[in-house]
Amino acid sequence: EISLGLVGSEMCIRDSLNALLEALLHPVFSSGMNISMDVSIGIVKCPVQADSAETLFRRAWLALEQACHSRSHIQYYHTDLDKSYLRRLLIIAELESVFKGRDSEFSLFYQPKVNLDTGLVEAAEALIRWHNPVLGHVFPDEFISLAEQTGLLPKISFWVINQAIRDLVVFREKGISISVSVNVSAQDITDTTLLEYAVNLLKANELEPSQLCFELTESQLLMDPDLAISRLCEFRKHGFRVSVDDFGTGYSSLAYLKRLPIDELKIDKSFVLQLDTQPDDQSIVQTILALAKRFHLSVVAEGVEVPTSLLMLQQWGCQWVQGY
Repeated sequence: EISLGLVGSEMCIRDSLNALLEALLHPVFSSGMNISMDVSIGIVKCPVQADSAETLFRRAWLALEQACHSRSHIQYYHTDLDKSYLRRLLIIAELESVFKGRDSEFSLFYQPKVNLDTGLVEAAEALIRWHNPVLGHVFPDEFISLAEQTGLLPKISFWVINQAIRDLVVFREKGISISVSVNVSAQDITDTTLLEYAVNLLKANELEPSQLCFELTESQLLMDPDLAISRLCEFRKHGFRVSVDDFGTGYSSLAYLKRLPIDELKIDKSFVLQLDTQPDDQSIVQTILALAKRFHLSVVAEGVEVPTSLLMLQQWGCQWVQGY
């Protein structure tokens, strides 16, 4: 991290920063390799927006953090960033309290997965929801990443697996034959205690491992492909199904796909929500279906919301669909 003090008109400073950004983003050739850098710039106006060193560094960090997620790579500080920061702190505090005896605030919702060969709902994806007395409804997009940063994600994963298995018992008692998918992280699959926990809990409830499917995203698998392959082989040995979530949004590669011990690809909803009107999306989906067939993998299309898209997927041989 580099701190700079710039003096001049706002336009002059903006031009200087854009020139600096362009220079830093330009690849550097060294030792026979092109090295590219990822550059982000956070800006705080002094003393208008910061009249102390503590305030300056905190607000500069907030602007820099936001810049990391911005296409322009440059972010000026504004008061909403402080509000967002305080909300994140509150979410972390409340999340920690949940695991001190308030886990009843969590619940699982089940999104149906329809088998297009039978037309029946034969599987479902477990989606965690959190209703907090202070924050109200907090969506997973907001609290899952914070749980990962604070080391609380494994506790959430254990809770989800426990609740999903308890719900499978209820489904069985009601005569509903179904399998359930749960979302896990790369950190989860490297935790040997999680696999052992799932195996023992299923046995205790006289359920088959095939009734539980573990979903991971492409990006998580690519953090350490060799380790992921090794660990997923263990999951498969115990009879669990493994699915690659959000397929097509990461660095899809035949090189790693042919090595992964997986059973299923889930086509990301970004390619499916407008499938009926977007020729490019149609080409991508057909390519993924052909790829999956080549590797003997089943396919789930996420984000199927209109009959025309459903009909297309049926005609192309997609096995499973779920909505958004």
